[in-house]
Amino acid sequence: GTPENKALISDMDVMAGLLRPFCDRQIPILWRPFHEGDGDWFWWGAKGAEPLKALWRLMYDRYTNVHQLNNLIWVWNSPVPECYPGDDVVDIISRDMYPPAHTHTSQLEAYEELIRITKQPKIVLIGETGTLPLAKDVVEQKAGWASYMTWSHGFCLCEEFNTNESLREMYGSPYAV
Repeated sequence: GTPENKALISDMDVMAGLLRPFCDRQIPILWRPFHEGDGDWFWWGAKGAEPLKALWRLMYDRYTNVHQLNNLIWVWNSPVPECYPGDDVVDIISRDMYPPAHTHTSQLEAYEELIRITKQPKIVLIGETGTLPLAKDVVEQKAGWASYMTWSHGFCLCEEFNTNESLREMYGSPYAV
């Protein structure tokens, strides 16, 4: 009932209205709110795990039960077990990572750390990355990343983190779509 709570609910409702046409057309959306919530650099993670989980559940309940947005695929984005809001409100798990420039690996250790947040099998994504993973190593080492998203600008528009050759290798791999 606080003014802050009312403003938050109002913002959620506005966003739900923007999402409604996609739901009406049965277009699924990978929905990754409150990314990197385990850190204090965004307001939603600044107060710790319990408020973050409550915020996630509030949005999930509002969008699922109040607005009936059944087209959202809920993507959690943190490898920290204490922050995980629960299997009942998460469809996919992910993490953001920015390995050193030109360090192309499977990121197997990061994958294994992430899957430990839940005992339930989930699809696993790299939510954001700077340096591309190496498709061959992902397959050979059985790192179960289903997808990744390269962040913008210097990570993909020049060769500071990924060479043109590494981009061609990744996108040309038989393991990449």
